Amino acid sequence: MASNTANPRFSELKEGVSKLTASTDKQYSEEVDGSGVFTNYLVAALEGGASDLL
Repeated sequence: MASNTANPRFSELKEGVSKLTASTDKQYSEEVDGSGVFTNYLVAALEGGASDLL
């Protein structure tokens, strides 16, 4: 993967590595009781709770 010399804010990821985020650099992510809403849903899905959302 080529490095991004135009914008040093971006880091280079190694092949086979992905980054999953709740928001882009121009958005805000929301927290409830000190935990991220995105993270709570992600953890619940990984624990099998995704079917509870329907």
